[in-house]
Amino acid sequence: MLTKKKIYAKKYRETHKEAISAYAKIYMKAYRKKNRAYFNAWDKTPKGRETIRKWRNSFNGKTSRRASDLKRRIKTSYISRKIVRSIYEDNIKKYGILTCYLCEKPILLGCDTLEHKIPVSRGGGNERENLDVACNLCNTRKYWKTVEEFKCKN
Repeated sequence: MLTKKKIYAKKYRETHKEAISAYAKIYMKAYRKKNRAYFNAWDKTPKGRETIRKWRNSFNGKTSRRASDLKRRIKTSYISRKIVRSIYEDNIKKYGILTCYLCEKPILLGCDTLEHKIPVSRGGGNERENLDVACNLCNTRKYWKTVEEFKCKN
């Protein structure tokens, strides 16, 4: 429910759009200037220089992503439709209905995910043997664990 203050604020914003946008531009310019001065001073400290050195080394020649993210993206960059279709078909053939391979319960429509048995963070890839169908809940609970570690905890 809108209070009187919220209604007034909304009406004020609608009637004073130009003034608010001009103020925002001035504010952002001053904000950037203040931060630039702070970071320029911080860059000259030993801790700042060391942090910048580590940060630059982590890019591996790229400016948009860190090296570790790039390696992971390259490793898991593409799963063909044919592989996905075969994974789902094999799951249905095995269980009779789309079923989570971790908890072995039927999966509702739209609650299914393609799951890496060995996580990408631990060296798993997008090979057919490393992929299976899991429900959202099991997939999020499994996180970075292997199947054996996940089943031991549950």
